Amino acid sequence: MRRRGGGAGFTLLELCVCLGIIGIALSLALQSFSSFLGANYLNVYSRQIVSDLRETKQAALSSGNYAAAKFYPKTSASPAYYAMVSVSPSGDETSLDNVELPANLTFSQEQEIRFAPSSFCQPGYSGTITLQARRQNSQIVVSSCGRIR
Repeated sequence: MRRRGGGAGFTLLELCVCLGIIGIALSLALQSFSSFLGANYLNVYSRQIVSDLRETKQAALSSGNYAAAKFYPKTSASPAYYAMVSVSPSGDETSLDNVELPANLTFSQEQEIRFAPSSFCQPGYSGTITLQARRQNSQIVVSSCGRIR
């Protein structure tokens, strides 16, 4: 049997079903992509922190002074960040660098890692730095002998 309009096409119901299926598929893909980006940010910044800790350790070795990396979690007033400083024998601190993290990353607690000129960590200033994303964590361990993993 032939239609009166003579044109072949899709009904409104068929178009709505197709658009609904495409919408569901896109929302699932977007959810997977956002969790992938979060894991990627976590990995990139973990590697950056390890690199900056090694640079701070090298600054202590080359300058003959203590050098420290201070980690600050996100607050309502500021994003999470960390600062690298050189500490003179008199206790004066000179800033080496500050790095601000993206809004979706933070540290679990405020912490300081301090390297002595011998490249060992000063007693009480070693430990585990935990970088947190929404549902994922990354841990960077700094041992008392100055090893960074």
